[in-house]
Amino acid sequence: MYKFLKKNNMKKILFPTEFSAHAKNVFQYAVQFAHHFDAEIILLHVITDAELKILENQDLNDRGIMEIKQLALFAKKHIPAHYENVNFTCLAEVGFPQEAILQIAKDEDVDLIVMGMQGSNSTLDKMLGSISTAIIKEADCPVLAIPSDAKFSGIDHLIYALDFEFRDLIAINLLKDWGKFLNADIHCLHVMEGDEDTEIVSRNIETLYEIYQNKKRKIGKVTFEVLTGELEQSIIDFTNELDVDIFVMATHKRSLVQGLLQQNTTVQIANEIQVPLLVLKID
Repeated sequence: MYKFLKKNNMKKILFPTEFSAHAKNVFQYAVQFAHHFDAEIILLHVITDAELKILENQDLNDRGIMEIKQLALFAKKHIPAHYENVNFTCLAEVGFPQEAILQIAKDEDVDLIVMGMQGSNSTLDKMLGSISTAIIKEADCPVLAIPSDAKFSGIDHLIYALDFEFRDLIAINLLKDWGKFLNADIHCLHVMEGDEDTEIVSRNIETLYEIYQNKKRKIGKVTFEVLTGELEQSIIDFTNELDVDIFVMATHKRSLVQGLLQQNTTVQIANEIQVPLLVLKID
């Protein structure tokens, strides 16, 4: 089951950063979640071996203290003054970024990791970033990966690609609760391709409507849409028209890499439209 189903809401959000130009924008997503869930943000900077070689004459403890101070200044500068409920902790660790991030996430029992995408050479890494791919593969909690060109403008619309599988029910339950906290609408989209049975699709959609939709709610709604056409282009058009803020995919943790590759279209869509990608994992 999802880690979130074991808790009422989000308590800790991990924000690893290397102080890139993209860091401020990525941090705004972490701040938004922390504000709405009343969660704590853990800011983390990992001091790599390359940095240590450059700073070989500097005391490691002094370097760690300096990084923590820099993280604190960063947080104070970029957390809006009216978000008084957002608390933060700063950590500096030495080692390989992915290993340090995963260890802190485990030690701190983190509920969500928010990080930027950093490109590499492989097909998947080009879209997600090598470190992001490693974190998504190994982390026990959801991961929100922010493309470099994504601009934070609030979190009002989340889109979830619907396949009528068991994992969809778990994902929708989670996203429905998120919608309540974020005051966001959840749009579940299914694209009919090939010889898919229209009657079966209609029956599935009607069932989901009966379970999830509450027409009395003006915000935080769960809606279901069915489109016909080519999968990738249909989702891109729908996403652009709706001005979606986060694209959500769910995959089995036990075969996450294979799941990502099988859902390569989902990753490509998120990359093409430069929308943050939220990856949920099922045990």
